[in-house]
Amino acid sequence: MAAQVFQDLIARLEAAGVVAVNAVPQMMDLPSDTPPFFAADFHWTSFGARAAAEALAARLKSEPAYQALEKSTYASRPLGQGTAFSGLRRLLQLSCHKSLPQVVTTAFETEKVDQPEEGALDLFSGGGSDQIALVGTSFSDSEINNFAGFLSEKTGLDVINRALTGGNQFGAIQDYLTSAEFHQNPPAILIWENPVYNSLTRFADQPMRELIAAAQGGCDTQLAPVAEDPLQVALPKGVDPQQTVLVDLGRSSVRRVVLGFETPEGVLRHKSISRSPRQTPAGRFFMPLTGLGPVPEGRIRVQAKGADPSSIRVFLCASGKGDI
Repeated sequence: MAAQVFQDLIARLEAAGVVAVNAVPQMMDLPSDTPPFFAADFHWTSFGARAAAEALAARLKSEPAYQALEKSTYASRPLGQGTAFSGLRRLLQLSCHKSLPQVVTTAFETEKVDQPEEGALDLFSGGGSDQIALVGTSFSDSEINNFAGFLSEKTGLDVINRALTGGNQFGAIQDYLTSAEFHQNPPAILIWENPVYNSLTRFADQPMRELIAAAQGGCDTQLAPVAEDPLQVALPKGVDPQQTVLVDLGRSSVRRVVLGFETPEGVLRHKSISRSPRQTPAGRFFMPLTGLGPVPEGRIRVQAKGADPSSIRVFLCASGKGDI
C-alpha cells in the first residue's frame, strides 16, 4: 500500500509539471554490503545518497533546461569509514540491552576535475552564478553522505547547498526563496529534497502560497505609509484575495511579522508568519491574503518587534499562479 501511495504521489507531481524523482529502483539494486540506509537510523548512507543522485541525474537529462547548461567533470573519492551522530540511535538504545549498530558509512569527497590546479573550488561556497540550488533536510545537509557532491558528479553541474537540518519540510526552501540571494541570482535548477513522511499539507496552504509568491516575484507595487507608530500602509481597493503582500524589513534578524487588516467597521483581523530558530532570518516575509474572505479595504498595520521602522517597506505582489 505504501509503495502504491508513493507511486501515485510521483505521478501527481509530474502531472502538475514538477520534475519528480523516484530513486527506489536504484536503491533496491544496491548490493547488500552497500545498503542505502543505516541499520539504526532513517537517513541515507553515502551509498543511498549516491543512488538518489544517480536517479535524479538520469531524470534531469531529459529536461531542456538541463541540456542547455554547460557541464563540467567532477570525481568523488572515498575517504574511509566515518561515523555520524544519530539522535534516533541514541533514543532507540535506551530500549535495548545490546548495543545497536553504529551509524557508519564510507565518507566521500567530490572535486572538480577540469579546474586549474591553482584555483581550488569550493562546491558549496555559493560564489558566482549557480547552476543547481539544493534545498532540503538533514538528508541533504549531512556531510557524511555527500549528497550535494554526488549531485555534481552525476549531473556535471555546480551545486550550492542550502539544506537545513531540523528545518522540516519548509525551513530550507523558505530561507532560500525569500532571500535576497535568490531574488538577485536565481539558479538554473532548484532541487527540493523532502522525505515522504514530511507532509506538505501539514500547515495548510499558507507556506506553499508564500513560496509561490517568493519564486514568481512581481512584488513591485509599494504600499504608501499612512501612519508611523505602529506602521500602517494603505491597501488599495479591489485587491484580489489570491494576491500576496511582501513585508521587507531590510537587513533584519526579526523572525515574526504580524499584519493587522482593518475592516471598514474598524475591526482588525490578524495574520502572522514566523521563522523557526534554526532558520536564517532574511527579513522578507510574503503574506498570502487568502483566508481573509473579501480583502478588507483600508489599512494594514505592520508589527515586527525589533525591526527598524524606517527600514520597513510593504509591497503588493501579483496574483499567484497555479492551484494549491
